[in-house]
Amino acid sequence: ITNNGSLDLSISEITLSSGSFTISGGGPGILASGQSRVIDVTFEPLQASTSYSGTITVKSNDPDNPVYSINLSGRSIGDNADLARLDFSNGASLTYSPEVYEQSLTVEHATKSIKITPTAAHQFATIRLGFFDNMSNVQNGQPSSDIPLEIGQNEIAINVTSENKLLGKGYGVIITRKDSPDASLSGLEVSAGTLSPEFSPDITEYTLILPDGVTEFSLTPTATPMEALGNSTISINGEVVANGQPESLTAAVGLNTYTIHVLAPDNESSMDYVVNVLRLPELRGISVDHGELDKPFDPYESNYTVVVPNSVSDLTITPIYEDSYVCVNGDPADETGSVKVWFGTGENTYDIGVVSLDGETERTYTLTVTRLPGLGELFVGDTQVHISEYEFEYRVEVIDAVSSIVFRAPEGMSVEITGPSSEVISITEDGITEVIPFAEGSNGKYTIELISPLCEETTVYTLEIIRLPRLASLEISGESIELRPDVTEYLKTIPNSVDSVTISVSANAGSTADLVGGANFPIEEDEEVVGRWNASELRIGGSTVYFTVRSGDGEAESTYAIVIYRLPGLSSLAVSEGTLSPAFDVDTYEYTVHVGRDVTSVELSAAVIIDEYTYLPQGRIFVSGEEGYGGTYEGEIPLSYGDNIIPIRVVTDEFYNVAAVYNVNIIREEPEAGTISVNTAVFDMYESASNHKDVSVTVTIMSEENPLVALKNGSSVLVEDTHYTVSGDTYTIKKEYLATLSTGNTSITFDFEYGEDPVLDINVTDSTSSGGGEEKEDPPSGGNNGGGIPTTPGNQTGGNYQAHVSGGGTAPITVDTNAGAANVILETLSDTLLNGIDLVVEVEAIPGVSCYTANIPSSALSSDGGSLTLNTEIGSMTIPGNMLSGTGLEGNVGVTIDTVDLSSLPESVRADVGDRPIIQLTLTLDGTRTEWNNPAALVTVSIPYTPTASELENPEGIVVWYIDGNGNIVSVPNGRYDPTTGTVTFSTTHFSYYAVGFAQVSFDDVAANAWYHKAVSFVAARGIANGTGQGQFSPNAKLTRSMLVAILYRLENEPDNSYASLFRDVASGLWYSDAVAWAYNNGIVSGYGDGRFGPNDSITREQMALMLYNYAKCKGYDITASIDLNVYKDRDNISGWAEAAMKWAVANGLIRGRGDGTLDPTGTAARAEVAEILMRFMFVN
Repeated sequence: ITNNGSLDLSISEITLSSGSFTISGGGPGILASGQSRVIDVTFEPLQASTSYSGTITVKSNDPDNPVYSINLSGRSIGDNADLARLDFSNGASLTYSPEVYEQSLTVEHATKSIKITPTAAHQFATIRLGFFDNMSNVQNGQPSSDIPLEIGQNEIAINVTSENKLLGKGYGVIITRKDSPDASLSGLEVSAGTLSPEFSPDITEYTLILPDGVTEFSLTPTATPMEALGNSTISINGEVVANGQPESLTAAVGLNTYTIHVLAPDNESSMDYVVNVLRLPELRGISVDHGELDKPFDPYESNYTVVVPNSVSDLTITPIYEDSYVCVNGDPADETGSVKVWFGTGENTYDIGVVSLDGETERTYTLTVTRLPGLGELFVGDTQVHISEYEFEYRVEVIDAVSSIVFRAPEGMSVEITGPSSEVISITEDGITEVIPFAEGSNGKYTIELISPLCEETTVYTLEIIRLPRLASLEISGESIELRPDVTEYLKTIPNSVDSVTISVSANAGSTADLVGGANFPIEEDEEVVGRWNASELRIGGSTVYFTVRSGDGEAESTYAIVIYRLPGLSSLAVSEGTLSPAFDVDTYEYTVHVGRDVTSVELSAAVIIDEYTYLPQGRIFVSGEEGYGGTYEGEIPLSYGDNIIPIRVVTDEFYNVAAVYNVNIIREEPEAGTISVNTAVFDMYESASNHKDVSVTVTIMSEENPLVALKNGSSVLVEDTHYTVSGDTYTIKKEYLATLSTGNTSITFDFEYGEDPVLDINVTDSTSSGGGEEKEDPPSGGNNGGGIPTTPGNQTGGNYQAHVSGGGTAPITVDTNAGAANVILETLSDTLLNGIDLVVEVEAIPGVSCYTANIPSSALSSDGGSLTLNTEIGSMTIPGNMLSGTGLEGNVGVTIDTVDLSSLPESVRADVGDRPIIQLTLTLDGTRTEWNNPAALVTVSIPYTPTASELENPEGIVVWYIDGNGNIVSVPNGRYDPTTGTVTFSTTHFSYYAVGFAQVSFDDVAANAWYHKAVSFVAARGIANGTGQGQFSPNAKLTRSMLVAILYRLENEPDNSYASLFRDVASGLWYSDAVAWAYNNGIVSGYGDGRFGPNDSITREQMALMLYNYAKCKGYDITASIDLNVYKDRDNISGWAEAAMKWAVANGLIRGRGDGTLDPTGTAARAEVAEILMRFMFVN
C-alpha cells in the first residue's frame, strides 16, 4: 500500500473474508507521505481441482476512498482424467462418461476424412488422439487435424491425462465408413437393334425396336461402381442376373417393358433402368377379290400394287394376321377380317395398319389400287355417249340411218366390239367402226370390251342403240317443209288473212306419226287423206301442234313441235304525199310511193288490226325502229333524194323476232342533173400535133341542190389544179394529165350529187410514129398508172379528193403523198352524229396512201350519238358515239388506221405474223398522239384478208393478235374471219398494233369429224378456253361455275379486280378468285343466296344462260331477243330467275333443244357443249 498524498495515511483495519486465504504479513498502521507497506497473503486450498475466492478490505482516512477492497482468487491443480464428449466435423457428437469408454459412428461413403473435437471433463486435462500407432496431442475442446477414413471400420484412440499428471485414462471410437452408393450402370448392350437414345449412365429409360423377324434378344447390363469395396447387384424384372453377362429374353408383339434394378455396394442405394422393347406386328398376307398383288407377299415389304379394270370400282381387301388388330385407311376390318373400299379412276392409295393388341405398336402396308381408265369418249355418229366411270350400260339415241361407233381408248389399251348377235365389228386404227345400219327403234345391244395388258380382267360396256324415228315429210297447206334430222321444231308463218291450214305428215316405213293433243285451236284428221290434219281458227301469233313419231317396236319416239305463226297485220297504212302502189292490203308487204323533189318529209300513219276477240291490237308496231303507241303510229318521215325505205314491223310479244314486215319505199324525185357542153374530144400525145392541147368544157349546174362533186377517170378522182382547172363554169382538163394516159378512149365522168352523170369521152391518139419528131417512151407498166394519178405527185397536201358519206353527202380529203397519209375532214358532220344518226364514210383508194385519218371534233364522240364508220382500202373501223365519254379528251380528234412496216417490229412478232396484214390504230388530239382506252366503248375493225388454202381448211384458227408495248402477242378473243365479206373482224376498247394471225390448236381427244371440232378449235385458238393438259381438251368433262366465270374474265382481258371476301366458299388467292370478284362486281353472278358461290359445282344450262345473258347486258349488247318456250315439254322446269335468260339464249341459238322436245335447263354442260355455245355467242354479238 503506498501513500500518494501529502498527509499521513492512517490504516485502521485490514480484514480477509475467506478461510483459504490468510494474511501472513503487514497490518494496520500509519504511512507517511510516499511511504509503502506490503501485505502478504497465503493460499492454502483444502482439496484438488478446486477454485477459491476471497476479499481483503482496507479501511483508512483517505477522504476519497475510505474503504478499499481487493478480490482474491485461487485454484488447486486438477486430478481428473475423464473424457466428456467427442464432436465430429460431419456434425455428429458422442458422449462419454466414467462408465463409457467405447463408442461407434457410421459415416457416408463420401466422408473420406474427418476432424474430431475432444472435450475432457477437466479444463486443464491433456488429450492425445489418433490411430494407435499414430497419435498426437489435441487441445482440449479444439478440432484435430483431418483423420483419413478407409471404407469399413476405422478404430480411433483417445487418451486423457489429468492436470496433475497423476491420472490417465484411455477411450476409443470405431468410425465405420459406408461402402459405395453408386447404383448406376456403366454399360448396357443389346444383341439386336439399337437403343434409343444412346446409352448413358444418367439416362434411365430407353426404347428398343426389334428388327423385322427378331423375337429373341439379350440385354447385357454392366455395373462398375466407383471406390467400392463390394459389388453391385443387378436384376431384370426381379430376376438377378450376372453383372456384365448377356441375359436372353423373348419379346411379344407390342410393348415389352424390362426394368433393370441395380443395388449399390452399400446395399442401400439403388437405381432402375427401363428398356421398352417394341416388336412390330406383321401380316402374313394380303388377299384381294379383284386383280392380284404385283409381287409375292413379304411381311417386311410395305408397298404393293393391284391393277383392276375400270369396271371395278370397289375392292375387298383381306389382310391375313394374328395377335393384332387391322384397319384400312382407319376403317377396322369386319367380322370376316376384311375391309371393302370404293375408288375412282387412277391410282388410289390405301394404308393397311396392323396394330398390336396393346395398341402400342403398328406396322403400315401401302396398297396402291390402280383403276385403269375407261373409254375416253364414245360417239355413235354425231351423238355423244357421256361416259361415267361408274356406269357401263348405256342407251343412246341417234337419228342417222347409218353410222359408225367412234371411240377413244386410253393409251396402251385396245377395244373389241361385238354386235347384238355376237358378230365381230371391225374397227380402224383411229377407233372408228365399220358403217352400221340402224333401223328406227331399238337396234339391240352392242358390247364394247376394253382390254389392257396390265390386267386380266376387262371392262365391258353395253350400248343399246336406239334410232329415233323421224318424219319422212311435212307439208303445210301444200307447201313442203324441208326437214332436218336434227330438228324437231319448225316454224311456219302464214298471212294475216289466213286462219286455217292443212298439215300433212308421214313417217318412215315401220314407224307411225300421230297427233298429240293439247293444241289451243281446233284440229281434226282429214277423212279423205291419211296423215293430213285440218287446223282452223288459228289465232294471231304462234299456235303449236305436236306430233309424235313412234318406232314400230315401240322402243322410241320423237315429238315434233310445229308452230303455225299467223302474222299480225295492219288495218291501215297511209302517207300524206303521193299514193301507195299497190293499194294497201293486209297481206301485201311491199309498197312504193313517188313524191316530187320539193317534198322533204311525209306524214306516215299506220294501225294494227284490232283483234275481234280481245279488242286489242294484234301486236306492237315499229316504224324505222321507233315503236308506236297502242298499236298505231303517226309520225313525220324525213326524206332524202331517191329511195327512202321505211320498214314497218308488226310483232307479238311471244315471238318478238318473227314479224310482219311492211316496206314502204318513198322515192323522192332527184334534182335535175347538170350538163356539159361537149361529150367527145380528141387528144394527141404528139406534142407538135394540133390536138396536143387542154380539153375544155362548159358545165351547166341545173340546181344548187345538185352540185358537181368530182371529176373521175373510172374510180380515180381527178385533183383540181393538178389534173384540171376551173374558171367560172369552164372546166379545163390539162394536157399534162392527158399525156399520162394510154392511147384509146378515156371516159371522164362529171360526178353530180344526184341524177345521171354526163360523160366526156376523150379519144387519146399518138401521131408520133406517122408524123416524125422524137419517139415518145411508153408509160410505166400498169395501164393508165393508177387511174390517172401520177406515180410521183410530189408533196401534194391539197387536192380535191372527196369521201362519200352515207345519205348522199361528201367530205373533203387532204393528202400528204410524202407521208403516204390522207385526212378525211368530217367537221361538218358533227351535228349529224350528235343527233344519233349513224354515218358511213367511204374513201376510195388513193395511190401512195397507206394511212387514213378521220378528223372530227371531240364533242361528236363524247355522247351516245350515232356511230362513225370509215371504210378504206386497208381496213375499216366503226367508232361509237361514246368513244371519248368520260375520258376528258377535248379538241380536234384524229382517229387513224395505218399499215405497219413489219421491219419495225421485234423478230419474234415478224416470225409469227409472216406476210399477213398488220395495222396500227392511233388517236391524236390537236395533232398530238394520245393514248385511248375506254372499256365502255367498242371500236369495231375489219381488215381485208385472203386466207391461204391451209388456213381455209381450219378457218377457226384465223385470229387477231394485239401486240403490246413489250412486243408480246396477245389474242383478241372476239377476232374472227368472215368469209362473206373477206375480212377479219374484231372489236377493241384500246388502240395499239393489231395483226392477222393463225393459231391452229389440236387436241388428241378431239377428232376432226367430231361435231364440236370447229367450236373447240375456235375457243382454243383465241385462248378463251384452254386444254386440260397432256394434249387433252376433255370435251366430255363437266364445266364448273368457276371455269365459266374465268372464261368470261379472260374475254375481258382480265381487268384488275382484287378479290375480297364475297363468298364463304371462295378463298382469296385461288386461280378463279379475281374472276369471281369481277363477275360479282359487274352483276354477272350473285351466288346461291346463302353466302356460297359453288365454284366447283357443275354448271347447269340455265345457270350458263344467265351468266351469258348478264355478261351481254354488262357489255351493252342487244338482249331484247326472246322466244316462246312453250314448245318444250320441260318448259316448267326452268327456274323463274332464269326464264328471261333462257328465252334470250334460245332465241339467239345459243342453247338448243336436246332433240327429244326438251331444253334440259337443269342438266349440266360438258366442255365441248360450252365451246359450241361460246362460239355462237361470239358470232351473235
